[in-house]
Amino acid sequence: MNSASQLHERLLKLFPVKVVKGQFEVEATIQAEMLPEIAAKYSADSIKAFLVDNIGLTRQHNYFFRLGSKFNRGNFDIDALPMQVISSLQQDDSYIFWCLPVVEYDLALFPPGEQFTMQLYQPTRIVVNRKDVVIQATILERSASSYMEVPKQQKLIEIQRRNTEDVFIQDILAVFRQSNTISVCDLNQGVKALWNGNSIDATSVSYRGDKSMTTKAMDEQCTVKQDLPEDFKDIITRPLSRTIFQPISDKDQFSRKFTVDPSKGILRTSTYPEHPDQTWNIINEILRNN
Repeated sequence: MNSASQLHERLLKLFPVKVVKGQFEVEATIQAEMLPEIAAKYSADSIKAFLVDNIGLTRQHNYFFRLGSKFNRGNFDIDALPMQVISSLQQDDSYIFWCLPVVEYDLALFPPGEQFTMQLYQPTRIVVNRKDVVIQATILERSASSYMEVPKQQKLIEIQRRNTEDVFIQDILAVFRQSNTISVCDLNQGVKALWNGNSIDATSVSYRGDKSMTTKAMDEQCTVKQDLPEDFKDIITRPLSRTIFQPISDKDQFSRKFTVDPSKGILRTSTYPEHPDQTWNIINEILRNN
């Protein structure tokens, strides 16, 4: 159930099929046959190298934080992270760490009610630049049944999940706090700068009104700034909550659609990017203007 080969199969399932097929030479043509073939044929190092090169092509939850003082690599105890760090890189003032937290699903198959634990790698990249910290966690499939074949006469029951994203994010923050202070980064300024320009527009926006939270969800093909210009002038002055954006200009630069909760410092890409820099381009532009 949790052999190295099986863990690698589940890991590869998080990437677009065409990307996996383009990187590994296999005879199989469908995903269900291709992933076991890759896991059996290629080494763990080869699969992890693929992850490092292509994590930008996964769907992601991106968490933004701000350090109290400039990051000092010498004071950051990477060995204290309760997860495997498979690669690291320094580029000027930027430090990048690729990690493999292991998430555990406690499951049961009925009948007969046999209980077992399924382990999954959740590829995660930590990017630190001066005081900015971004933790990029690959989004797992919603259901455990996506990772295994369940016979038609049986039903898979999920009992609980352990070491989930919320847990290991806090573990990462605890390591930063050993030598620094760290807090959620409010993204309102950076997001509004992009929205005020001509880069993005919202198809749905939630914001804090005078007495309550307000949400505006646009009809198909309509966007807030373009179709509700007077409302936009008011909304842009208020703290934003969960808002769905799409690129207006330079459509190849950003993901087709992404969701930001600026007040919580979270950005979600729920579709696969078309190239590995699209998600980071959004992040970089928000931070540059924040």
